[in-house]
Amino acid sequence: MSSHNNTPPKTASTGNASESDSYYEVEQTTRVLLKSGLLLNEKWEILEHIASGGKGDVYRAHQKNLHRNVAVKVISPDFENSLKDNIEELESEKERFRREVRAMASIRHPNVLQVFDYDIADVDGNKLEYIAMEYIPGST
Repeated sequence: MSSHNNTPPKTASTGNASESDSYYEVEQTTRVLLKSGLLLNEKWEILEHIASGGKGDVYRAHQKNLHRNVAVKVISPDFENSLKDNIEELESEKERFRREVRAMASIRHPNVLQVFDYDIADVDGNKLEYIAMEYIPGST
């Protein structure tokens, strides 16, 4: 992984926002995570971070209009930042993410999570692609 700066972006607001107003938080390991309470596209409220992999992060979230918990998977901001100097590779990874969404959405099987939504949200001025899918409590 490259040695790019992993500090979260500043909040895009009225100009007087403090770091605590950002919708990102940084773990002890300097991994950039979404904060609890963040509302993606007025639909999905982030409740907690539940897992991370090399390329993505998964959160437990709440679907506001149907009052149910879901899992929200995003391409990790850290992973995107590691590819910021290689736009072609970044776009390839984003397309791989989109193919995963389409494949999951086309399959109906008890061992495949149901996809509820795929969209792009604006978070602190950054475009964040996400999948909202069935949430099954327990270990991953």
